[in-house]
Order: sequence, then C-alpha cells, then structure tokens
Amino acid sequence: MLQFCEQLEDSFINADNARKMCNLADWTSYFAWDLLSEITWSGAMGFTKTGSDIKKMSPIGKFSVMYLRLCHGSQSSSASNPYRLKTVDAVVDTEKSGLGPKNGHIASFLEAQKAYPDVVTNDNIVMHILTNDRFLATTTLFKVAAMLFRRYNVGLDELGQEWELRRHWMVYNDKTRVRIARYSVPV
Repeated sequence: MLQFCEQLEDSFINADNARKMCNLADWTSYFAWDLLSEITWSGAMGFTKTGSDIKKMSPIGKFSVMYLRLCHGSQSSSASNPYRLKTVDAVVDTEKSGLGPKNGHIASFLEAQKAYPDVVTNDNIVMHILTNDRFLATTTLFKVAAMLFRRYNVGLDELGQEWELRRHWMVYNDKTRVRIARYSVPV
C-alpha cells in the first residue's frame, strides 16, 4: 500500500504535472485488481504499473459475473460463458498464459481438484476466480479508498459534505486536486 501511495504522490503531487487531476476511483480499482491478482495468481496484472485498465479486464470481469448471475450461476450455463475456456486454460497452465508460477491461492484449488475431481470441477474453479476477483476487488477498493483518505487527511466533513458512495465529489487537499468518482457495482 505504501508503494502505491508513493506512486500516486510521484505521479500527481511531486511531478511536473502536480496539478493534474487524479481519478482516485480508477487508481484504487487498479490497486485492488492488482492486489487480488497477487493473492490469487501470485502475480500482479500490472494495472498500477501502467496506470490504466489492461485489455478491458475490468469491464470483462464485471460482465462475466453479471452473465453468470443472470444465468443463476448454474453449472451448465457457466460452461457456455465465452470467457470460461480462456479462464480455465489460464488456471491450468499459468506459466504458459504468462501469469507466473502456480503458487498462488488458486493452486490450492487445483490440488483439491486432483484429489477430488468429482467435487472440484473446472466450473467451480472458474466461478471462484470470477467471484474472488470481482467481489473482493470491490470491497478491497473501498478499503483502499478509506486508507487514502486517512493518509492524505482528506476530510469530507471539513467541506460540510457527507460521505456517500453513490455521488460524485470534488475533494481538495492542500497539495493536489483529487476526484472521488462513483464506482459502479452491480446489485
């Protein structure tokens, strides 16, 4: 987290473009995706390194989960998900897919699948990946945003405003201009 804060400070406070607007919603989302990727796949996806979404990963993850929710997450419907096969391939052969060695959180599921193939199926693993990456990234995002507010002493009460996640706020501190934008979460 400290390294992430230092990267934001270098990009938006200490740099030549110190008055540039920082979309905190995007940056906290990037950090959350990378953190969960590190835990799940044992390697960051590179969102914070590039400062942008990579290969439309965020919307693809969002819509994959929405698709599964619309289909009630049944075993047969998840097999028809167009992203399912690519995800299974990446899980089974992470080194070939460029995701690094198989020592992340997902490795324990692969070991369980070898021991109990009738109980732990590819569909179970894919559902876990999508649920873990999407929903834990969302809750992590809100926690990271709260930590950033605390670190930079950004107090909405000082501005006479209340914290509400469903609105857009412009928040200022003494060094930089920070935009706190709404992060849409499917309900």
